[in-house]
Amino acid sequence: MLPSGFAPYVPPVVGVPADPTGRNRTINSIVSKIDPRPLSAFDSVRLSDRVETKTVMDPTQAANWLSEIAGDLVILEHQGRRVQDYRNFYFDNPNLDFFRAHHNRRGSRSKVRFRSYGPNGPTAFEVKHKNHKGRSVKFRAMAEPNQRELGPTERALIVNNIDVDPTTLRPVVVIGYRRILLANPDLTERITVDLSLQCRSRQRHVSFAPAVIIEMKQQQLDRSSPAFEALRSVGARPGSFSKYCAGVATCVAGVRMNRFKAVLRQTPPTDLYPNLHPERRVARGLTSHRHGLSQAIEAC
Repeated sequence: MLPSGFAPYVPPVVGVPADPTGRNRTINSIVSKIDPRPLSAFDSVRLSDRVETKTVMDPTQAANWLSEIAGDLVILEHQGRRVQDYRNFYFDNPNLDFFRAHHNRRGSRSKVRFRSYGPNGPTAFEVKHKNHKGRSVKFRAMAEPNQRELGPTERALIVNNIDVDPTTLRPVVVIGYRRILLANPDLTERITVDLSLQCRSRQRHVSFAPAVIIEMKQQQLDRSSPAFEALRSVGARPGSFSKYCAGVATCVAGVRMNRFKAVLRQTPPTDLYPNLHPERRVARGLTSHRHGLSQAIEAC
């Protein structure tokens, strides 16, 4: 269950609509033909210590990219579905230090979140840390379904892996999206395709639906992989897109977001509920950082 501040603005179904605009119908037709694998097969390719490469495409470009490599991939099929609903519930301290570390390009930075799979699926608690060498390491523990409060297990995972006081952390944004999970046949490279991204706080609820976020996860960086090479053929290039940072930059008023302006111009969010907050100046980010952030924290 979400904290009361978020509850009035969460759609009745966890995750996001199953493509109400039809934007992703070409992507869906491609993934329907990829050789499926069960969840148990993908458990062996979690790559908790990895190198990540991200890029953002529009649906047509993403479909072209996917069609080039579909024959070299397998896809997760779980409970008869090839597109899964995810919901990430992110924490930060009142200073938004996790967000600031990313914005200020610090080599060492972390994220803390609960991740739920589907409306009634399992929930995991994750601490993700990126080090100065560009490697991302994820520490994970299963939690109660739809758990949203840090308990002893979650606090211990934080203390044992990153230098953060868990008692300072508060929920900041909820991010829902639909994910296609792919891998190469020998399960050494994992690829995610994220669609219909939505971000929400108490202040604002926005959609990045036209954007398709693609991420390649490898044990060691390999630019010769078919997925990597196909980026060039469709005119795409690796870049940077953090769901958490996009959510904070667009849904929490008053934060500094200079570094993310270029990305947000390429993938402009749509305000789903423009009258969500009674004071529109808050949703527009015209209040002070302290005022906007305090309202977001109180809402949680």
